[in-house]
Amino acid sequence: MPKYIARVELHNVTNPFTYAYTLLHANMSDIGFNRTITADDGKSYHLPPGEYCGTSTDSLLNVRDRVFQVARNTGYNASVLVTQYEICAWAGLKEVDSTLNFLAYLAKPTLSLNPFSPYPKN
Repeated sequence: MPKYIARVELHNVTNPFTYAYTLLHANMSDIGFNRTITADDGKSYHLPPGEYCGTSTDSLLNVRDRVFQVARNTGYNASVLVTQYEICAWAGLKEVDSTLNFLAYLAKPTLSLNPFSPYPKN
């Protein structure tokens, strides 16, 4: 399945810890894009702020459109860059603590404001 990295910047949002970015992270997760990337050895690493990694059978342009719509659903204008890749290399990314990853999974909300979400709307 094709792998993608998406870069999203919300315009006029200066603090990455605001509700807009929290909503963006949750809604990106709903469409299969996470803030981590997994190496061949199974270890996961945190991506830089505003970057997401995911897989999809959709075309590059369809993935871009979905990511852009999710970004716009925060209520802000956004810039989006999506790339499809076969291999990827990185340096300096912080490894994900597997205990914290599990706790984040347990805390994941079951409702979403994202129209593409597989979760129920009410």
